[in-house]
Amino acid sequence: MAGPGRRLQGRRLPPGEVPEAWPEIPTTLLERLETLYPPRCMGPGESDRDHLFYAGAQNLVSTLRAIHDNQNGEDAEDMPDSKTIEAAISRILGEA
Repeated sequence: MAGPGRRLQGRRLPPGEVPEAWPEIPTTLLERLETLYPPRCMGPGESDRDHLFYAGAQNLVSTLRAIHDNQNGEDAEDMPDSKTIEAAISRILGEA
């Protein structure tokens, strides 16, 4: 069981929150939200305020994904660490 403040795939739940306390998050809803709010950089001509609003929405979607994955038996410990990811990227880019 996840304890308070436990990290879920790079996201931290508010203190005292546990994934088990959330209602089941439907996969179809989550996939739609991920389509609407994919991670992205600030666009040209986008105001700081608009980008911060978008970033907040995308952060919520990422948090919901972490909770959904935890509810469905995918644990954060199964995720590769940042050094493993960096090494994979370097191999792909031919830097290693």
